[in-house]
Amino acid sequence: MSLQIPEKLSHVRKLIDQAKFNEALEIIENFENSESLSPEDQLSALLIKARIYTYTREYEKNVEVSSRAYEISQELGRASESVEALIGKAYIIFIDDLDKASTYVTEAERLLKSLPDDFSTDVLRRRLLSIKSWILLFKGNINGATESAQQCLKLIKEDKLSNKLELTATFLILGWINWNQGNQTKALDYAMKSLKHNIELNHDVAIAADYTLIARIYLGKGDYDQALQYCKQSLAIKGITSRT
Repeated sequence: MSLQIPEKLSHVRKLIDQAKFNEALEIIENFENSESLSPEDQLSALLIKARIYTYTREYEKNVEVSSRAYEISQELGRASESVEALIGKAYIIFIDDLDKASTYVTEAERLLKSLPDDFSTDVLRRRLLSIKSWILLFKGNINGATESAQQCLKLIKEDKLSNKLELTATFLILGWINWNQGNQTKALDYAMKSLKHNIELNHDVAIAADYTLIARIYLGKGDYDQALQYCKQSLAIKGITSRT
């Protein structure tokens, strides 16, 4: 059974689903600074922050916060939260530590098997499949990456409460997988699906990531004008977000 979210943070989940990350972080940080928190409340706040940093692609912050959350979850004997923290720590793959990322995912999978099936474990399973697909892709295991990503997509579509952020993240990894396979048409289809939802969410960081993939696809097709256009759009967004 997962920890109950503190009442003062109940609105944060909705803000995250709407990609209003700065507002969500402000509420969490005010919560952390305004009162003496129990270890359980500290853990809840850290895990929510880690999730935000996943979506904003601030991976060093994600790993740091997830590491602190893992220590607290272990002290409290919270298996579900330990799994969530390990998933956050696995994003160290984007800081060039594939071996550690693989170790964290293996441990998360082991712990997840010990938990009863319910809504919270379904969410953890999707998140685990998502980062696992990236790790397998980085290892060059295209078939394994495809299987994990497709399974993640299936679980997301089966859950009516899942959010667009999960969906777009899965479309993006499927786009990169197909790009690596040379399936440019499928890669572009997934990238455009991700882009459509991210534009609806006004999720600038994810839009920039979509543009980067689309630029790569057009480059592979030999359409250099389109590739340059999307590359410039990606760089423009990254320039804006790095200053905010």
